[in-house]
Amino acid sequence: MFCTHCAAEVLSIAANFCYSCGKELNEKADETKSEMSDDSSAVPANDLITEMLNRGYRYDVIVHLLENNGYKMHLRTLKRRLIDLGLKRKGKTEMDESEIELLIRREIEGAGRLAGYRNIWHALRLRHHVHVPRSLVALLMKKIDPDGVQDRRVRRLTRRNYLSPGPNFCWHLIRYDKLKSYGFPIHDCICGYSRRILWLEVVKSNNDLRVPAKLYLDTVQSLKGCPKIVRSDCGTENVTLAAIQCSLRATHQDEYAAHIHRYGSSPANKRIEVKGHWNSHHIRPSMHDTVSGVPDVLFFLLEYSGATDCLIPVTQAQVNEMDQYCELPQHIEEYAEYFEYV
Repeated sequence: MFCTHCAAEVLSIAANFCYSCGKELNEKADETKSEMSDDSSAVPANDLITEMLNRGYRYDVIVHLLENNGYKMHLRTLKRRLIDLGLKRKGKTEMDESEIELLIRREIEGAGRLAGYRNIWHALRLRHHVHVPRSLVALLMKKIDPDGVQDRRVRRLTRRNYLSPGPNFCWHLIRYDKLKSYGFPIHDCICGYSRRILWLEVVKSNNDLRVPAKLYLDTVQSLKGCPKIVRSDCGTENVTLAAIQCSLRATHQDEYAAHIHRYGSSPANKRIEVKGHWNSHHIRPSMHDTVSGVPDVLFFLLEYSGATDCLIPVTQAQVNEMDQYCELPQHIEEYAEYFEYV
């Protein structure tokens, strides 16, 4: 329990006055604090304040968020609490510039290599709990990555590199609905490494959960294995497919076990070129770390590219067990004779 005036911790629940400021305790606030003190899952106020400050929230926002979590605190009390905790939004940091530069280099080497100084500044606060001026981050970014700073200044986009150890490492699924109004919804899948089209089918509906799941399971049955990772759109039609992928990979404990299925936006997904001769044509060398060659050769003849087949073996019993979730309704053939006549 805390005093609503000075935020000092009150050890006795039966106390009527705060030992720090001497003011009367709010009975309603006391009841709330006593209820939260009995709950072992309640987060301490100091931890909430530290987390919210690292997220970059303003002081008034922190006060309202604390109130939503059961801690009623005045703005002046929050500022005094921050001083006691040694936290501040602005000002000089105790860290040396060389240490800050090392943290920035770590962020640039990872997923933040295309991020600007504002994103890096926010990442330092959020992940490393380092509060430094944005001007300092901008100067260090200009020193560490001058070419990247210049590209972002002129708004020159840098294409990301796609890295894959071999075929069947990641399958990219996407639906094509531009012909849906004419009755031709299309669903397709491509291997990220070899760019081989695994299926390209005109289906009855792209909104049915069983349709992509059936296409996926048929391909798994023909290859006698599943990929390590499946990436699809954030649509509800991929729920059953994702569940089957997780079930087939449930017994495998590797470094990708936590990312068996990934959701992502369509523009960020691997592009699928719809060409009849795609799997047999030659892909030219690229500057973006994508292997060149014929998709069929890259997919089946690993010795030509020196890749590793990432296919996860799947038994027929596992396929039969999952097949019950992909049963499609029987097609009505009452108009078949008419269309054949027309």
